[in-house]
Amino acid sequence: IEDVVLLTKIQTYKGWYYVFFTGVLLYFLIKKHIEKLKKIETELIISKEKAEEYSELKSTFIANISHEIRTPLNAILGFTQLLGTGDVTELMKNHYTKIIEQNVESLLTQIGNIMDVAKLHTGQYQLIKTPFSLNRLLQEIYMDLEPLSGNGSKKISLKLLNPIDELILNTDKSAFKTIMVNLVENAIKYTETGSVEFGFN
Repeated sequence: IEDVVLLTKIQTYKGWYYVFFTGVLLYFLIKKHIEKLKKIETELIISKEKAEEYSELKSTFIANISHEIRTPLNAILGFTQLLGTGDVTELMKNHYTKIIEQNVESLLTQIGNIMDVAKLHTGQYQLIKTPFSLNRLLQEIYMDLEPLSGNGSKKISLKLLNPIDELILNTDKSAFKTIMVNLVENAIKYTETGSVEFGFN
């Protein structure tokens, strides 16, 4: 009888041990699963926030681009209509033509910027590094943008800081010029009086 009781106790202990270890194993499995779910939830929240931020940035970008394109188009349309009137002197005709040309160049620049942004988003934009003179490039930018500083009611002087010593850069010339032109154009646009300086020394 004692052997039977002892055997029964052993079987009972074994059952409790089995239940205990099974419970511990289930606890850690469930905990690990919950942590994994929390991690997935956190990643989903971050992805959602990034998607919302990207959507907001895209909307702002489209609104800005729409304004930037509409402005030169309105100028081109307006001055083209003025050229069509009969009472336009030769001097006025030359002036209007110059303004139209400048706005066409501005429009082409904006379209180029849109294409570059599209290429960046699709991973198709490639930098082509070539050595070029920074001094000469800045001089080109100055010659292109200097007429813009005196347009309209604003009389802003555009100044180029261009030392005698030549500096050679080894990067994508087209991308670098686009960035510099956008920076200087925005500086001219949002400066009411005084001067805009760019370059290096």
